[in-house]
Amino acid sequence: MLTRIISLLPSNLRDNIRGIKRFNLFNRKYPKEQLLIYFADGKTFHGGLTDRFKGIISLYAFCKFSGIDFRIKFTSPFLLTTLLIPNQYDWDFSENEKISYNIWESKYMFLIGENFLNRLLNLKTNKQLHCLANRDIIPDLKQKLSVELDWGDYFKILFKPTLILRNRINEIQFLLDNNYISIVFRFQNLLGDFEEYGKPSLDSSSKETLIRNCLHHIELIKSRNECNILVTSDSEYFLHLVKDINGVFAFPEKVVHIDNSKNEKIEVHMKSFVDFFLLAEGSAIYSIGTKEMYRTEFPEYAAKLNKIKFERILI
Repeated sequence: MLTRIISLLPSNLRDNIRGIKRFNLFNRKYPKEQLLIYFADGKTFHGGLTDRFKGIISLYAFCKFSGIDFRIKFTSPFLLTTLLIPNQYDWDFSENEKISYNIWESKYMFLIGENFLNRLLNLKTNKQLHCLANRDIIPDLKQKLSVELDWGDYFKILFKPTLILRNRINEIQFLLDNNYISIVFRFQNLLGDFEEYGKPSLDSSSKETLIRNCLHHIELIKSRNECNILVTSDSEYFLHLVKDINGVFAFPEKVVHIDNSKNEKIEVHMKSFVDFFLLAEGSAIYSIGTKEMYRTEFPEYAAKLNKIKFERILI
């Protein structure tokens, strides 16, 4: 009930109330420059990997336009710098930079679930900005402010894979002869092997029908293409069924939702990052699903990274 009441309040008042638990009246840091900081610290819901990428890229693009320094505090459920490091822009904190949790020096902005461009444009503060966001505002920035770069351009300015991640990507691409298209299936818990809150599993007969239809469409796409095919999915069980099809490559490993898996090892989380870059560095991506399956944006944003062909197929 309290959450519902707070959600009805004006945005600034709503954020000030939520910031009460985050900020204090003491321990001033006296930051020299204004920073806008993207937070994924596990203290609230942040969204899946694609949502986090969307929020980060959007906030950075706004900062680039506005001349505000941008930083990332991604510590939950692992340190982002374990898998992604700064590329052309250093978003990590230097030794001299400090995060202030003093209420007079910092402003909390909960931007989850809203198109927040106007809120950012109307800001009139020199406080350090602590932001949570999960929407893509790049199209609005391009239209309203004549920003030229695309989502993938901003991503590549910010990020490059760490050596451990790049090596794993290269190992798989070597097996694919660096010539492949990708097919993505997002079942959530329909096949009973992906933990996601409130998502039901199908009965045995419905599972068999769904799997048979998905395998059939892999064969259809395979018949129209001469290159290798990479299949990714959130279902380890489905990937085991696919991996022995001639000309089709799948790498069954445990897949988790980043917001529901705080106790998993980094190797488990790395699977999603490997898949993202493998999809992005192929020649085309097909996202296959039924009405019951989740309309994932993961492959869509992987395609944006290098502006490759992306197509949804509803079966």
